[in-house]
Amino acid sequence: MDPNRLDVETLRRLAIEQPAAGVTRLLALLVSVVFLGAVLNLVRLGKLKEEFTPIWTLVALAIMALSVWFDGIRLITRAVGAWTPSSTLYFFGELFLLVLGLSYAVRLSGLSTQVKARGARHPCPARERAGAGHAGRPTRLTQPARSAGPMDQHQFWEAGGQYRQSDHPVVELFARQRVAYLDRIGALGNVRSVLDVGAGSGFSSAYYPPGIRVVACDYAAGMLQGNPVRDRLRCSAYLLPFRDAAFDVATCWELLHHLDDPVAAVGEMLRVARRRVVLFEPNRINPGHIVLGLTRDNERQCLRYTPGYLRRLVKQAGGRIVRHERGGLLFPNITPEAVARWLTRLPYRAPVIGISQLLIAERAR
Repeated sequence: MDPNRLDVETLRRLAIEQPAAGVTRLLALLVSVVFLGAVLNLVRLGKLKEEFTPIWTLVALAIMALSVWFDGIRLITRAVGAWTPSSTLYFFGELFLLVLGLSYAVRLSGLSTQVKARGARHPCPARERAGAGHAGRPTRLTQPARSAGPMDQHQFWEAGGQYRQSDHPVVELFARQRVAYLDRIGALGNVRSVLDVGAGSGFSSAYYPPGIRVVACDYAAGMLQGNPVRDRLRCSAYLLPFRDAAFDVATCWELLHHLDDPVAAVGEMLRVARRRVVLFEPNRINPGHIVLGLTRDNERQCLRYTPGYLRRLVKQAGGRIVRHERGGLLFPNITPEAVARWLTRLPYRAPVIGISQLLIAERAR
C-alpha cells in the first residue's frame, strides 16, 4: 500500500483491525473473572446492596465476553466512530462512572431530604427518652441492633432483613400485581379473612382489597414491627395460635425456603384455612434466583425449590394441589421503579422464566 495515498479513513480502519496480543486478552479475561468473583463475594457478605448486584455483574460479564470475543470491541468501535478499541473502552468507562456518580448524587440528595423530614418529626429524641419513665416506653415491638460482623439467620430477620419497606413504590407495584392476579383467577373469591404467615414488613399484607381482613404473623419482631396492618401477632409458623378453619385463606409469600421444616408450616396453614392455602415460592431456574441463591446465605435454600420439590412438600403436609404455575417478572427489592412500571404492564403469568411459583392447595379429603 502506497503510504502517500493513505487517507484518514484508511488509517482509522488499520488502527481498528490491529490484532490483539494474546497476553492482553488473557489479562483482560483474568481481570473479568476476578472482578466477577469479587462482586459475588461482596454480595454474599452483605457489603453490596442487592439492587446494585445486576449492574456490577453485567459489567463483569461484559468485560469477560469482550475479552474472549475481541471482534465485538471492533464492531462497537466502528459503530461509535472511535479510532481504536482502547479509546472505545475508555469512553464507555467514563460514561459508566458518570452515570454511577449521578446515581449516588441522587441518592444522597434523597437521603438528606429524609433526614430533614425525620428531624422535623422528632426534634429531640434523646431528650424525650431521658425524660420518659416506664409509662413513656413504646408499646410496639422493639428491633434488636445489628451486629458488626456477619449475622446468622435469626439476627438477620430480627434486624429487619435488608429489604425495601412495604410502602416503597416498587413493592406496591409488585404486591398489587400479585393480589390482582389472585383475584382474577378466583383465589380471593368469597374471601373475607386472610392469615398472612411470615408476613414480615408487609409486602404480602398491605395490598388486599378493603373488604378482606388480614392478620399478619411472623416470628421475627424486627420484621413484623414494620408491617402496616392493624392485626399483627408474633408467633411460629409451626404452631399457629388459631382454631381449625379460623380463616378463609392462609398464605405465605417466599417463606418456606427460609424454614427448617416447611412441611410442618404448610400443615399448620392447611389446618387454619377454611377454603385454601396460597403459597408463593422462588422459581429455581430463574437466573435472578440462581444469583441470589449463590450469593446470599439467607436465600441459599431457594435453589432446592423445583416445582416437583414444592409439590412434594404440600402433599406430605396433607394438601391437595388445585393450581400450580409460574409467574411474575419483577424483583421487588432490586428492580428500579421505571423498569418495574414497565414489567407490571406485562402479563403476570410467565411460564418457565417467572420469578415465582404460585401453588394453591386445599386440605385433602
